Amino acid sequence: MATGYLVNTGTSTNPVYTDLSDIFQPLGTGTPAAATGFTDANGNDLNTIFAPFILGCISAPKTNMKIANGQDLNQVFAPLGCTSQIKYTISNGTYFESYNSPWRGLVFYIPFGSVNANGMTGTISFNRDVSANIIVVGGGAGGGTYYTPNSTNQWGGCGGGGGATIIVPLILTNNTTYNLSVGQGGRGGATSNTTPIQSGGGASYFKKGTVLYTAGGGTVAAPLSTNGFQNSSGGIASINSGPAPSGFTAGGGGGGGGEINLRTKTQYGTGGTGGSYNATTNPGVKGGNAYYQDAQNGEARVGGNGGNSYFTKVSTPFNSTYSTTPVGGGGSATLNYTPDTKEAAFYSAFAGFGTGGAQQTEVNTKYTGWAPNANNNSYSSYTVSSGNSTTKGPTGLAGGYGAGGGGAVDAVNQSALKGCTGGVGGNGVVMIYWYEPNYVPTK
Repeated sequence: MATGYLVNTGTSTNPVYTDLSDIFQPLGTGTPAAATGFTDANGNDLNTIFAPFILGCISAPKTNMKIANGQDLNQVFAPLGCTSQIKYTISNGTYFESYNSPWRGLVFYIPFGSVNANGMTGTISFNRDVSANIIVVGGGAGGGTYYTPNSTNQWGGCGGGGGATIIVPLILTNNTTYNLSVGQGGRGGATSNTTPIQSGGGASYFKKGTVLYTAGGGTVAAPLSTNGFQNSSGGIASINSGPAPSGFTAGGGGGGGGEINLRTKTQYGTGGTGGSYNATTNPGVKGGNAYYQDAQNGEARVGGNGGNSYFTKVSTPFNSTYSTTPVGGGGSATLNYTPDTKEAAFYSAFAGFGTGGAQQTEVNTKYTGWAPNANNNSYSSYTVSSGNSTTKGPTGLAGGYGAGGGGAVDAVNQSALKGCTGGVGGNGVVMIYWYEPNYVPTK
């Protein structure tokens, strides 16, 4: 029923006058808001007509009618069509939900151990307008392998570059379908005498209308015939059109650590460059250069550390166990090597912050990759770290997403290392979370 109060829901040049009954939700059987002092023609306060404001709803247009404390009526009453519980419809996506009052979130991910070069695509729509926070992380590149192109050169594997990260607040309109995609982590390099194989990470994106928010995957370049890999770089974040919305931030993944020639003292690879936003802003840290050192009565060829991602971690307040999640660190380069002592010397290189795969360390003569998980590639007692965990639930959040894999090992006893590969790059992720204090999770 009309109240007689009209609000301009158009523009100053093209006004459209709408009654409050067409912008606010009826009260129903719920508890009313406090009295406003505004009454209809029958003397009824508007709080007996309209439902109180629901936290998490997008406000109705301003009425320029204010109560005693200065609040506009659009902050007192619920907008038409906004219900107390947000519902969503998802198709073609793998996801899990997490709720930590007042935050509710969805994590779209690639199932642990699955392989899909095109990543995972999905769609989502909501039953009402939602003020959401979107996090998009690209897949990390796989770690390189060692290889021997000729009798003079034997190169260790470089670390994989980390994926880029986008963080953006967006208003998601009710009954509108939004497309998203999660990038696959790159595969680790496979042992080969002449042609090492290493793949980059896939891009992840979230699309609103025609605007595509893309977090590029960590990249790899073609190997050189004698000088090892051109090192893995961090992913690039981008928007395909229009200005960045308010609150938007994006940064690149960390660069992979530099590879090293295991048979010389003169050829040391430089770390890969960190990614950025639009190739210029908020860059990830460059991967560390490889270097030579004389230590413990032997000679060590030391692979470079992985570079930090621009965002070493992102906020995930919707999860009660992990309030932050690491993203996009570069992987470290290959194991060190000491030809004088005929043993591997383990001065471990470090992954970039963001849970990049790391080089080996020595523990009771067994060689274990940093933060090993079921995605490791291994042979006998040797393992190489993957970029991170992508399991469902809290473990996935703890392990992080989009980091580069660690470089493959090498030692004098090559027969024991046949088939050893670089670490797998961490899969990307798309997260959507919003404020919903009145949500009651179903059992």
